[in-house]
Amino acid sequence: LDASGKLIAYHHRLVGDRVLLAENPVFFRKSHGRDYQLMGGTELTSYDIPNQYAGQIPQATGVRTAPLRGIGDIANKFVAEAFLDEIAHKVGADPLQYRLELLKNNPRGLKVLQRASEMADWSRQRDNKALGCTFANYNDTLIAGVAEVSVDRTTGWIKVHNFWATIDCGIAVQPDNIIRQMEGGVMF
Repeated sequence: LDASGKLIAYHHRLVGDRVLLAENPVFFRKSHGRDYQLMGGTELTSYDIPNQYAGQIPQATGVRTAPLRGIGDIANKFVAEAFLDEIAHKVGADPLQYRLELLKNNPRGLKVLQRASEMADWSRQRDNKALGCTFANYNDTLIAGVAEVSVDRTTGWIKVHNFWATIDCGIAVQPDNIIRQMEGGVMF
């Protein structure tokens, strides 16, 4: 963070099993050991963060993750977005407004996040509930979500009351499939 609280550098280091080595060894060698399957979602290209680095440290655990769906993108986006929440908290910013500022140079991303927050009525006060937001760019498909949750402080039980999601995938060739993909992703 610079003196004004602006995020100017982001370093994401990932330790994990190589995925591409098992999935496509020839391509893995041609990519000079860069495992795009493992590293998916570590580079925050949609956000206005001028200095970014994503590095991998291979760690052989014996667990083959190549057949898993989504592989790196799901976990890596979760980590990045959770960390952005921590940064917003550190600088005393609303997590939605913090992300909107980071998306100011990405009109499509800005619009999907704004629309999700509008559907959720982000600024409305809630009793015993809170909102959280997220944004992802997956292969130029832009997705935003807002969750309304509560926590039972005695049991630690987390309940999701509502979830609003928006997507800009370009031309919707099969709209019903897109809806089902989004609903499945939210359930997952």
